[in-house]
Order: sequence, then structure tokens, then C-alpha cells
Amino acid sequence: MVIVKLTGGLGNQMFQYAAARAVALRRNSELKLDTGDFGNITGFAGVDSRYYALGCFALDVKVATKDEIMACRESWRDSLPKGLRRSLDSVTPASMLRYVKERQFNFDKRILSLGENVYMEGNWQSEKYFSDARGAIRSDFAFKGALSGRNMELASMMGQADAISLHVRRGDYVTNAKTNAVHGTCTLEYYGEAMKRAAADLAMPHFFVFSDDIAWTKANIKSEFPTTFADGNIERPYEDMHLMSLCKHHIIANSSFSWWGAWLGANPLKRVFAPPNWFASFDKDTRDLIPERWVRV
Repeated sequence: MVIVKLTGGLGNQMFQYAAARAVALRRNSELKLDTGDFGNITGFAGVDSRYYALGCFALDVKVATKDEIMACRESWRDSLPKGLRRSLDSVTPASMLRYVKERQFNFDKRILSLGENVYMEGNWQSEKYFSDARGAIRSDFAFKGALSGRNMELASMMGQADAISLHVRRGDYVTNAKTNAVHGTCTLEYYGEAMKRAAADLAMPHFFVFSDDIAWTKANIKSEFPTTFADGNIERPYEDMHLMSLCKHHIIANSSFSWWGAWLGANPLKRVFAPPNWFASFDKDTRDLIPERWVRV
């Protein structure tokens, strides 16, 4: 059995699920979710709150019981000093680990060799954790329910042009001083350069702008090409991600939300542009976060 702890918003939960799903597939093992941070699995991610968000996908999920979680998490190692536990982790074969907590932001190849009956806790923000299970992950992350109303109109427009999704993440990145100090926001210079590169050589470039602060984007995101601002999904952010995935090319923010909107895009020739820095501070190694085929601007 593979158990993964879910935390954060939709994008973070998708990374956590994908990494654990790949481990379960390698070992032909059952995957279960630890949703203890959310209390239940009936809701979607809200604007300023965090709760179970994977309900927008047609997943056949199973929730781990407290006994199953404790059986994986509790071991004699947990009573040892932290430094000694780290030393043991460095020499213990990954296949023998039962409780695996992320120890670095960049890709940790140990995860590819995990055995059965393991509990995973971390962010796991790299495609390398699940690149060998790409087909299964794409299938799992198929949005349930058809688009309707304005969203269906936007989807139709995207199909008739060289649609480029552009995501601006603001929200707590702006209003929360602590969060802003960690993440920061992408600059208008970044968006301007990315838009220029994304539109190059396209016959009918059309930007579709997504944001948790759409009023700000309308006042600040400018282009000589057709630009449509996607609003109306503030209470259903997963529908923004669904629409992003229908675009042919992508300009992402320093956000796991738009990372997944771009990753789910089905265009085999898609161009994805990413910001040069993922964090305002430089204490994390993000070399494995952006796939090599994507372009940092």
C-alpha cells in the first residue's frame, strides 16, 4: 500500500497524487490518500482556503484509515534523534523505507525505488517523479463534467485560434507579507517578453488570461494581439485549469496551478514559457521543477 499526505491547493495536491500514483504503479500496489488536513473529500479548493481539491477529476480514490497511516508512519526510527534518522535514511535502501518525508526540493531519485507499504509526505514538485507514468496521470486528471455557458464559449474560441494561456497568480502572493517574501510575483517584464516569444511565428495568436485577480490583469496585461480575460470561475478554479489545458501554448506563473494547466495541454508541439525564478528567496533548488522542454524566460 502507498499512502500520500495531501496538503495545499489543487496544484500541490496534483503533484503529491502524481508522485505517489507512480510509486504505486511501479509496485503494483494500492494507492490511498491521507486527507487528514481537509477532514473530508467532498469539496473543491476555494479561493482563500485549502481543502480536498481532487474531486474535479474522475478519480476512484480511497482514503487511508488512521490505523493504516500510523502503521506506516510509526517506527522505531521515529524515536531517534533527527540527525541520526537522516544518517539512517542516507544508507537505508529506499525499498526498505516506510515513512518518506521529502528532504529536498529538487528531484530525489530514491523515490523511484520505494517499496510497498510506504507513507509519502512532501510536495514532490518535479515531473521526474512520474514521467514513467505520464499516460496514467493524464488519464487520472481528466476533468469530470462538461464545460458550459461562458466556459464552453471560451473553449470554442480556443479551438479556432493559436490559443495561448497566460496565468497571473496574485492573491496571497500579494496580500500576505510572509507568502510574498517566499514566492514573490512575476513581473510585467516577464509577461511582456513571454508574450512576444509565444506569439512569434503563430498565424493567429490569441491570449487567454487567467488570474485570481482578473481586474488587475485587465488593467496591466496588454497585447497587440487578441486578448480574452477569463472570468467567472473564481469559485471553481479547476475550470480555469481545464480551459488552460485546452490552449495550444502556455505562459505560466510561479504557481503549481498553471504548471499543471500547461502540463495537461495535449498539443504535442506546445511551447511553454516559465518565469526565471520560482521563489523570491533562493534557498530552494528548483532545477527539476521546470521540464527541460519548457523555456525559462
